[in-house]
This record gives sequence, structure tokens and C-alpha cells, in this order.
Amino acid sequence: MNQIKCPNCGTIIDLDENAYNAIVTQIRNAEFERSVEKRAQEKLQVAAKEHEMQIQKLQADNAQAVSDTARTAIEEQAALQRQIDELTTKLQQAEKIAELEKEKAVGEVRGELEQTRLQETAALKEQMREQENAYAQKLAEKEREVEFYKDYKSKLSTKMLGESLEQYCLNEFNKLRTTAFRNAYFEKDNDVVDGTKADFLYVDRTDDGVEYISIIFEMKNEGGETKTKHKNEDFFAKLDKDRRNKHAEYAVLVSTLEADSDYYNAGIVEVYNYEKMYVVRPQCFISVISLLRNAAQANVAQKRELIQLQRQNVDVTALETQLMAFKKDFSNNCRIANDHFTKAIDNIDKAIKDMLDFKESLLKSQRQYNIADRKVEDITMRKLLKDSPTLYEEYKESKKKKDD
Repeated sequence: MNQIKCPNCGTIIDLDENAYNAIVTQIRNAEFERSVEKRAQEKLQVAAKEHEMQIQKLQADNAQAVSDTARTAIEEQAALQRQIDELTTKLQQAEKIAELEKEKAVGEVRGELEQTRLQETAALKEQMREQENAYAQKLAEKEREVEFYKDYKSKLSTKMLGESLEQYCLNEFNKLRTTAFRNAYFEKDNDVVDGTKADFLYVDRTDDGVEYISIIFEMKNEGGETKTKHKNEDFFAKLDKDRRNKHAEYAVLVSTLEADSDYYNAGIVEVYNYEKMYVVRPQCFISVISLLRNAAQANVAQKRELIQLQRQNVDVTALETQLMAFKKDFSNNCRIANDHFTKAIDNIDKAIKDMLDFKESLLKSQRQYNIADRKVEDITMRKLLKDSPTLYEEYKESKKKKDD
């Protein structure tokens, strides 16, 4: 057992070994912490003094450095001002030199431009003379070409009068039928519709059989010695009517009429007041077919889709017709069945009514039987003879004898 005396009141405290050791440990720890704190404060004071000495040293060094820097900056500023003055002088000199060189260069450029302008003007005049000569040569060639075609037309018209224009066109087409028009049909039109027909019918198809163009042709030929002169427009209305009757896409008049007309001699002429109608000279017969055919080939895909849609519409129409027929038959069958069903229901209702009436009659009979049975049960000789005293006396005598 250990004892500790309080320094204030003098009280003695008895402590066991563990409590005593704990207090000693606390005291030692407190002393250790105070010692550590004291040493730390001493070190902090030493460090603060050293830091203050370093700051004072740095301030002295900075003051010296600032003084040296200021001196150097003044010297550099003076040197820079001297360089600026020198550069300003050189710049003024360079501006004077540049102004002189600029005036010299402008003069040289003006001279060069004037020389170039004169050269270009001369070259342009030479080029214009060359173009005028070229145009004159082309004009002469065109005039010779016009004369050639006039002569060719005259000869061709003479040849056409010797043979049929229709036969000529057919021969020209047959020359290219096996090469350029493998899938085409071009034959005489023998189908009279509404009292009229065309001369030829042309139809072309793709390899898979899709029709993408159709043309009717009318051939009109006339010699120079013919007294009654026809015009091409005299046949437009009939040609348009034939096109519509035959459901053709285009109509072409192959004509030698109005031989002196520059309008019709220009080539392929479109008739503006009739839909998809053209007038050509015989020499342009194959050209107009090729032109229209090539234009129509771009729409083959759309025509193929249109045919497919038409087939689908036919299928849909057929299906709709079948559905309507089925609907009509089904409705008729339902009506007949409903009539039979209604009639059967009426018969059943009538039978039920008859059965109910029969049932009611049976029930009434049963009630009458029950009443009769109760009456039979209730009947006695006394009740029967109560209104017949004589018979009642005889009944009593008879019963008495029977009992005896």
C-alpha cells in the first residue's frame, strides 16, 4: 500500500499499487510534455532569430541589387534612346530613298503597261482578222452545204416520186431493225378505228417485254407538178385523232409537203398546238425515232413500276370483286339462315305455348282429381242418407243385424 500526501490540505491518501503507478505515469507524462513544449519553444525562438537575421540580410542585399538595377536601367535607357535616334535618322533616309525608287518604279511600270497595251491591241486586231476570215470560210461552207442539201432534197424528192414514201421509210427502218431495233415493232397499220387509221405503227419494248414507247406515222408525199398543193397542217387533226384512237404516245408526220418552207426544212419540227406531234422530212425519219426512243428509255423504270402497280390494281380489283361476291353470298346465306332460325324459334315458342297450355290443363285435371279424391274420402253413409230418413232407418237396422 502506498501513501500520497496532499500538498494543500495535508491529507494522506492510501493507494494500491496500480493506482499509484497510474498517477506516477501521468506525472511523468505531464513533465515530459512540458519538457517537450519548452524545448520546442526554445527551438522556435532560435529559428525566429535566424529567420529575422536572414530577412535583414536579404533586405540589405535587395537594397544593393535595386541600386545596381536602377543604375543599369538608366544606362540601358540612355543606350536605347541613342539607338532610337539612330534608327529614326536611318528611317528618314530610307523613306527618301524609297520615294525616289517608287517614282522610278512607277515610271517603269507605266512604260511597261503602255508597251503591253500596244502589243495586246495589235494581237487583238490580228485575232479579229483571223476570226473574220474563219467566219467567212464557215459561211462559205454553210452556203455550199445549203446548196448541197437543196440539191439532195430535189434529188430525193424525185426519187420518192419514183417509189412510195411509205416503202422508203420501211426500207430505211429494216436496214437497222436487227441491230438498233431488235425489240421494236414497225408495220403497216391495218386496224381501222372510228373510220380512220394511220400509215405505220411503231412500238418498242425492253428485253423483258416492257413497252416504253409507241409512235404512229403518217407519210405524205407530193410532186412539184401537183396542181392542188396541200399543207402539213391539213393533216394534223387526223393524225392527232389516230394517235388517241390507237393510244400511242407520239405522232409523227413524215412529209415532203411545203418543200420550200425553211421552217419544215430545218429538221425535226414540234407541232406546238398538238400534244406530242412532230413533222420531219424523210431524211430525218430514223433520227426522230432514235431521238424519241432515247428520251423514253430514261422512263423505263417508271413504266415498269406503273405496269406493276396496274397489275397490283387488277389483282386488288379482282380480290375486291371476289370479296364483294363472297360478302353478298354470305349475307344472303345469313339472311336465309336467319329466316329459318326465326321460323324455328317461332315454332319452338308455339310448341312451348302448347306445352304450357297442355301443362295447365293437366294441372287443372290434377286439381279436379284431388278435389274428387277428397270428396270420396269424406263421404259416409250417414252423410249420404241424412236427407233420406227412411233409408237411413233401414241402414241402421241392416247394420245392427250385421253387427248381431
